[in-house]
Amino acid sequence: MEQIRIFIWCFLMKKTRQLVFTRNQELSVYRWR
Repeated sequence: MEQIRIFIWCFLMKKTRQLVFTRNQELSVYRWR
């Protein structure tokens, strides 16, 4: 059970990091326009 929880946690971290990264890219693009 512990492995599954760790796997889900890593998956969520990756997802949130991707979202934050794309969001920052959008903001920077919008700012430099």
